[in-house]
Amino acid sequence: MDEKISTSVRRITESSVFIHTVAGGLLGYFVLHPVTMFIYWFKINNAGITLKSLLEASNKGFIHAFHPDAVSVSLAFAVIGCIAGLAPGLYFRKIRRQEQEINGQQYQLNETLGKLKNLNKYLEEKIAELKKSNNEKDIFFSIIAHDLRSPLNGFWGLTRILVEELPNMTIDQIHQITLSMENSATSLYHLLENLLEWARMQQGLIPFDPKPIELLPEVKESIVMILESAKSKEIEITYDIPNDLAVFADSKMLQFVIRNLVSNAVKFTYKGGKINVSAKIKGDNRVEISIKDSGIGMNNTMVDHLFRLDSQTNRNGTEGEPSTGLGLTLCKEFVEKQGGKIEVESKEGKGSIFYFTIPQFD
Repeated sequence: MDEKISTSVRRITESSVFIHTVAGGLLGYFVLHPVTMFIYWFKINNAGITLKSLLEASNKGFIHAFHPDAVSVSLAFAVIGCIAGLAPGLYFRKIRRQEQEINGQQYQLNETLGKLKNLNKYLEEKIAELKKSNNEKDIFFSIIAHDLRSPLNGFWGLTRILVEELPNMTIDQIHQITLSMENSATSLYHLLENLLEWARMQQGLIPFDPKPIELLPEVKESIVMILESAKSKEIEITYDIPNDLAVFADSKMLQFVIRNLVSNAVKFTYKGGKINVSAKIKGDNRVEISIKDSGIGMNNTMVDHLFRLDSQTNRNGTEGEPSTGLGLTLCKEFVEKQGGKIEVESKEGKGSIFYFTIPQFD
């Protein structure tokens, strides 16, 4: 109870109304009617202000602080001062309340602006995502409409030649056409595989299941389907991978990356060229796998845009093999999914080296 009273008293004494009223009363007494100031009253006989005189005045009561000849006048001035001080006290209290209301409104406005800013940022991010998604879909349908159609037309044309000319063809001619059909079928297979993997990735349907893997057998298994294409172009593929080197990776993703990089190396290397697949242990329990070719290489602009689906860097291989660039985009996604990084070094006419890292298994 005492604490509540003390709090109420403190609020009153700290309020603008109380302060201005008391200040007005004091001004009314001490300033407006200086003749009756108690300081003058205590100096009336040149005795000065002494502790004794102060105690006598306080013991006799507040009324004795006034000059006995002007008590009513002094009190009147004090009351007038109180009334005069009340007006600014009320005014300043009103101003203070208005200030508090403005501060409250400003706080709410700042909160609203902050929410709007966050909402605007969220909407901008979603718009950017939608634009990116639409661009990727446009590229996806462009690949289906053009890059998939061309090899299908070629394959269809070869089958028509066989149907119409087979009785008049030599064994060598038949062998050459079937070899071309096989190459077209292989290109179509890789293209369809990339398209399906990209579609599954966009839908979040690709599981991630890393396990300990012996690297050399995994690499050899990855490029079985590419060996015939390399053989037809008389390209030599060599390995420089330790037999006991093991990695911790998702087998399907790892094979996809190796198969696409080696397939690209074959595609952009002239007849009689060389491709080397190597691996070495890096720091922080990482293994770096590299695919080096003696192919046509790339300029700096192509290298800078190589792993971006929104930049068209696709070009035909040395023997007209189709390319979409979609495989490299997926390679980047799959390498980063496993905590690695993919890079490339290349010069026009000097070949290319693709590097990527994956965790080592001890």
